[in-house]
Amino acid sequence: MKNKITDREPYIPKDLFALLVFFALFALLALLIVAPLFFMFFAVVVASMVIGGYQLSKNYKHKQLSDGYRQSVREALRTEHPDGIVYILEKTLEQLARFDINHPPERTSITGGIAHDDGRSSSSSDVKGFPNQTNLREAIRVAQYLSREWAQLNPVEQSRSMADIRAKIQPEDISLDVEKFNLSKEQLEINVYWFSYNVDDIIDLGISYFKSKNYQQAIAEYTKAIQIDPNNTDTYNNRGFAYYKLKDYQNAITDYNAAIKLNPNYAYAYNNSGLVYYEYGNIDEAIELLQKAISIKACTNDNIESQLHSKLALAVVLYTKGEQQEAIKITESVLNSDKRFGNVQFLNEEQGWNDKLIADTQKLLENYTLNR
Repeated sequence: MKNKITDREPYIPKDLFALLVFFALFALLALLIVAPLFFMFFAVVVASMVIGGYQLSKNYKHKQLSDGYRQSVREALRTEHPDGIVYILEKTLEQLARFDINHPPERTSITGGIAHDDGRSSSSSDVKGFPNQTNLREAIRVAQYLSREWAQLNPVEQSRSMADIRAKIQPEDISLDVEKFNLSKEQLEINVYWFSYNVDDIIDLGISYFKSKNYQQAIAEYTKAIQIDPNNTDTYNNRGFAYYKLKDYQNAITDYNAAIKLNPNYAYAYNNSGLVYYEYGNIDEAIELLQKAISIKACTNDNIESQLHSKLALAVVLYTKGEQQEAIKITESVLNSDKRFGNVQFLNEEQGWNDKLIADTQKLLENYTLNR
């Protein structure tokens, strides 16, 4: 007789079942305890990273400020013209003020001294944390007076007068210790510069201000560069474009005309004048100027992006005038060369086009897309 096999629940001894229940409860309890600890640990790590990042950023900004200040004051001591001292020190003090570094100095005795650029040294005192800004302002005041008398002085008198101004700046005024300052998050975002009276450095500073959209400050730097070197076409053009961004079209045209007077084949001034006349609504003048710019750029093998800039601007002006077929043809040629010119954000941010030109470019691009 065969045994019958029947299905039945597996047998689990009671002591094993109790053990499984115990382990399950233990695991649940451990999870309830460990999970909050894990999240607390994670939060501490994240907070430490944020605080550490802020501290690194603050330390870097402190170094930038200290280095920028020291380099600027040394440049002021090297310059051979009183206008240079005025320019550098005024810019330096303005920068300190942006970081709320405008307190009186705290003096403390030290051993040894600090060598001055002209050979002088200090052995009795140092400034802990701050230069004596009163000394810097006095140097500015005397330099301003000397600048008015400069042309009447002979070389010996000029040299002696400059030495007297440099003497206003004490050795302890060369260095700046900013580690004690608790800079705000907003101040950590402020760009730090060092200043000189070299025209190329001033132009570079103007370009930096322009790129950060501080057009008024860019104009101020370009104006100073023009005062030093009134025959630099690039500086007139750059200042004119800063005026263009501020929609001060009259001053923009004045600067572009000055650049063209210095160099009748200066393509950028013709191009930018065309942009201004377009904003004025003078279509025919804009076309003539842009065509002139394109012709010069082609003859001088100017960079491709610059040529495409002028061609697309011309296409927009022609489209607005009603010459749509020619405008579409030029637009197609430009976009086949560089797709970025089909993006109005690129035209605004990278090419610097103003509102009217951007709006009309958008219409042209939409028409071009529909007719492809």
